[in-house]
Amino acid sequence: MLAFIGLVAFFWLVLYFYASRFEGSYLNAVTPFFVVFFPANFIIPILYLYVFDYSDELTSGVIYVYTGYLIYFFAFIFAFTHYYKLSIEPRPIIQKTQNRTMMYVFLLLSILFFLPVWASFPEYFSEPREFYKLTRDGYGIYYYSSLLFLFLYLVVSFFEKKNNIFYLLVFLFLAYFHGTKTAMVWGVLAYMMFNVYILNKKFSFKKSVISIVIFSLLMVLAFYLTKEGGRELVLVLEAIIKYSDFSFNAIKVVDGFDKYFDHFFYGQLFIEDNVYSKLPRIFWEDKPRVYGSFNLASAVYPQWFALNIGDANFGLMGRPYVDFGWFGILFIGLYGLFAGVVLRMSLQVFEKKRTPFVFVLVLFFSSLTFLPLGPVYPIIEHLFIAFFVYFMYRLRLKL
Repeated sequence: MLAFIGLVAFFWLVLYFYASRFEGSYLNAVTPFFVVFFPANFIIPILYLYVFDYSDELTSGVIYVYTGYLIYFFAFIFAFTHYYKLSIEPRPIIQKTQNRTMMYVFLLLSILFFLPVWASFPEYFSEPREFYKLTRDGYGIYYYSSLLFLFLYLVVSFFEKKNNIFYLLVFLFLAYFHGTKTAMVWGVLAYMMFNVYILNKKFSFKKSVISIVIFSLLMVLAFYLTKEGGRELVLVLEAIIKYSDFSFNAIKVVDGFDKYFDHFFYGQLFIEDNVYSKLPRIFWEDKPRVYGSFNLASAVYPQWFALNIGDANFGLMGRPYVDFGWFGILFIGLYGLFAGVVLRMSLQVFEKKRTPFVFVLVLFFSSLTFLPLGPVYPIIEHLFIAFFVYFMYRLRLKL
């Protein structure tokens, strides 16, 4: 197993270096996806094998999952390293005072939407991770709306000419009190994208390695601050390893499919993920608990699923297998091609229209989503978010 994982990891590194040379910077639009996915699905699984003494047997699940990873990333990089013919109008002009107004509006909206959560659970103010756990039912619309506006505040702040570090620190402070590590990591990666594509900084291999090391330390700090695993460093590192078990979960469901399911779903899970997840429970009181990818969590880890405090993640390859079997690899390859094309197109548009609403799409297509809807690809929602930001600017509000 280790040799096979190592071989696929090597090809991933080659593909990333190729994309980096194409972009002229070793930190680029592929980086947010790469620096999260590669450690979680290559480096950490190796630690899993040693720390938790997993079997090193090369099973069909291992072959399926890691072959899928290779095909996805190859298709993604192939599509990303091409330019496409686009007819792009000249960029609109945004006034500085108008931009600053939008920044404060989004920040205020983020705080206002989170007030009901704080008011309902004041005892957890010193343990914000509990906010995330306790708002899964009933308060989700407030919690995730607050995060959305917090993300938009940071995006708009990038178009200010100064104090960008200060705005980032404000973002990280509020993200911490939302109790989510993902939002804190999101902010750091978005700031990296700001440096590369707004400030037009190019990062050499040496600078990129230093930046990635700093990012890794910040991830450890995020786990520490949210008390994931406890306050001892060893426990924090163990929590990080357990937190990144996507690949092993996918391998487990492939190897034990007959134990958990009696048939493939032939796209049903994909459809349910992309329909049900978009319907807030506050508007649909009878919304089922088990649908789409939650079928995997409820079947493989029923006791954990019953707690309703966070569900097992089966990563990129789990659901495609349960839906389509080995044909899931073909599905994931097409997904990679699509993701690479739309990311390149969004960058080409941003070169001509350097505006916050276009940058929203650049961040989304580089894997920095504004709506954590789970295992879905919420492209329609993010087009709507970009249009919403555009509409807000068209109001020409000024302070």
